[in-house]
Amino acid sequence: MSSNLSAFVMRPTPAGRAWATSVGAIVVELPFGLALIPFSNEVSKTIGGGPDLYGQFRYLSTTLAEHGRRLSAEAPIAFVGQESFGSLGWHEAIGWRGGDVAFGPRFTSDGYEDDWFEIVDDPRDHAINQVLRWFGVDRGDSWDEFEAVGFDKCRDTNDWYARSL
Repeated sequence: MSSNLSAFVMRPTPAGRAWATSVGAIVVELPFGLALIPFSNEVSKTIGGGPDLYGQFRYLSTTLAEHGRRLSAEAPIAFVGQESFGSLGWHEAIGWRGGDVAFGPRFTSDGYEDDWFEIVDDPRDHAINQVLRWFGVDRGDSWDEFEAVGFDKCRDTNDWYARSL
């Protein structure tokens, strides 16, 4: 079974909600006072940026990174990207605060060999879990922070849109 995620995670703000609406994205309320702005295929086309990726990210365009940087003036925001197939996968994350990078970038994998991915033995050490801890998420009784905020509810980024109907 495969999964993927491409999204901003942030504390909901008027500017963040307005920006999401302007690009046709939804804002999904999450536990811990967070919100998810998932980038469906359609939203990604609207935002643009194409193959002009930000650094070594696979899903983050320079255009999207600039939006994240600007939105961070009001509240911390992070970009998260993830893909898995079967038991192997990778995570990428970066966080901005006050217009500057304040977390990462981090690239982790549990077996996907690449020059810039750090191999982690414990999935709880993946980049997305790390950035969620940066936001103050406590996994409590959940397996990890990814599950604690509900990211496990949708296997595909586009599924967040079907779920919101």
